[in-house]
Amino acid sequence: MENALKVIWGNPKGFSVSDKGDNSFQFFFNKKVDVLRVEYSSPWLFKDYVLHVKRWKEDQNCDEEIIFNFPVWVQFWGLPESFKTLEVERKLGEKLGTVLEVGKFQMRDRETRIVKAKINIDAARQVRDQLIVAGPNKKEVEVALRYERLGKFCSYCAK
Repeated sequence: MENALKVIWGNPKGFSVSDKGDNSFQFFFNKKVDVLRVEYSSPWLFKDYVLHVKRWKEDQNCDEEIIFNFPVWVQFWGLPESFKTLEVERKLGEKLGTVLEVGKFQMRDRETRIVKAKINIDAARQVRDQLIVAGPNKKEVEVALRYERLGKFCSYCAK
């Protein structure tokens, strides 16, 4: 695991891993910039598992630490161009969880813009694959949801 993550994370200096048991790991970095980059980009997909990285607290006990929610970027596909605003993104994101950040992004090699929001998702809730919103002229619009770095999952049973 250590060697693979070292490569994935760009060979950070002084990187090491300590296995704390029960699927909990502690990562060590020499530079704070590496810690911030890895933490900000969480969750990571590693061997078809979602790896959520968050800052370790000195008084933290892994036996008591259970992750109930984690941040993930959600892309909103199928929105009319007039709906691709930060305000609409925030409202859509609030239907999924706590909104941490919103943004518009240009697709590589395309003229299409996508909008997405970083959401703090409740790990116990079923993951949705779409939202239905009132579009132009009050006509229903189906908005597809794409979760970044969550890998493959069944939107019916959320597994």
